[in-house]
Amino acid sequence: MSSTLNTQHNCINSYLFNMQNKFS
Repeated sequence: MSSTLNTQHNCINSYLFNMQNKFS
């Protein structure tokens, strides 16, 4: 369970990081 949440969290962080790179 914890590892699943951690994976989703990492995916969200990666997505946000990529979006910031595109718009900065």
